[in-house]
Amino acid sequence: MEKKPVDPILPQWMIRQVTDDRSKKISNYGKSVQTTLFQSKNEIKINKNPANLNENFSSKRSSGNQFISNHVKDSTVPVDNFLSTYECGVQCEKILNLLDNSEKLVLGLELDWPSEYKNCVYKTSTVHICFGENQCIYFNVRSLQKLPLAFTLLIKHPNVKLVGHNLINDLNKLKRDFNFDTKTVLEQNILKESSDLNLYCEIHNWSYYTLNEQTVESPIEPSIDESFELKFKGKTYYYTEFQDIAEASEKLLSLADLSPEELVLGFDQEWPPTATGKVSLMQICPNEHECYIFQFSGIRSLPKVLLHLLKHPKVKITGLNIKNDIRKLGKDFKIDVFSILNNNTIELSTLANQVLNCFERWSLARIVLNQFGVSLSKDPKVRCSNWANKDLSEAQLMYAATDAYASLLCYLHLDRLRRRNNIDENGCKSY
Repeated sequence: MEKKPVDPILPQWMIRQVTDDRSKKISNYGKSVQTTLFQSKNEIKINKNPANLNENFSSKRSSGNQFISNHVKDSTVPVDNFLSTYECGVQCEKILNLLDNSEKLVLGLELDWPSEYKNCVYKTSTVHICFGENQCIYFNVRSLQKLPLAFTLLIKHPNVKLVGHNLINDLNKLKRDFNFDTKTVLEQNILKESSDLNLYCEIHNWSYYTLNEQTVESPIEPSIDESFELKFKGKTYYYTEFQDIAEASEKLLSLADLSPEELVLGFDQEWPPTATGKVSLMQICPNEHECYIFQFSGIRSLPKVLLHLLKHPKVKITGLNIKNDIRKLGKDFKIDVFSILNNNTIELSTLANQVLNCFERWSLARIVLNQFGVSLSKDPKVRCSNWANKDLSEAQLMYAATDAYASLLCYLHLDRLRRRNNIDENGCKSY
């Protein structure tokens, strides 16, 4: 089945626009956080009303740009001022004095450390505490051997609950860096739901999210119009016969032979939703304008030329859980996929964590939403449909092509960010 080629929903010029805009957003975001947090002793305002201590500003992120611009506009504090250790102790003492007679207080806790080290060995340099809108403490601990006593008493207080991105990892880092006993904090001071939060990732490894108990499960991903979905609108080639699949694979193989660089292919597979379901469909997207869909129902063995394509030294296939897909392909068709697994695969979730400096469990839909601000349809009626049927519906073909297309788009975008920021394969800055 062939479709007339049309412009894809995210052509190259738009990807560059998204990339540039996102870079500016990240840059402005960092400035807004620093501007809000770097406050001198006299400018920190302690809210003396315990009922208002848990005022949540995470809900104001429904519009990220408005949230950022409001904080930048309202702040006049220079970004190079921050609390000394003594001043931090004073502010922590003030909060402690209020806590004895107050209800539970939710604190946002975040650490910051240099990210531009070749050896990826860091010591915590700054600590962030937030407990309400524009009520944050930021102090330098790089030269300290021990954390301020008032700070440790505060985060261990029985009326305090902590939330934050990778919070448990941050607490364990404080333990390693400052010989800080975190046992009590881990047992009684972590808001249980916070350990499962899927918080929004940025290139920077710090933030100042605070959440109260009523909204702790609120989504942090960018809000979008769900009707705006990523869809492949290029030309789809759908083949069901062995010889046709071989000829199409030969065409793709010639692209790899002629390519002066690596040929990255967006890749995905589908199979019936049963434990014994055999791979029925393979989707390969070499560029933004065409997608190849191979139907394997009734085919006992794969064309040799297709295997040569997947093993080609210039070919890289990219997708989510890509190695598991290849392992299943090898198991179902009894082929050796060892060299493909080791030489020809690029895992999107690993690349996303390296580039975005985070440790998320990504789905393909979440990467698309996080980086492009559009949704990727995962209609269960289509996803769990019978992929072994040779007469696939238009909805099935669109779903299959879009998944491979999305894999390619995400790789191109993340790789562009990686190169621009000189991030190596370990997720570290290289020079």
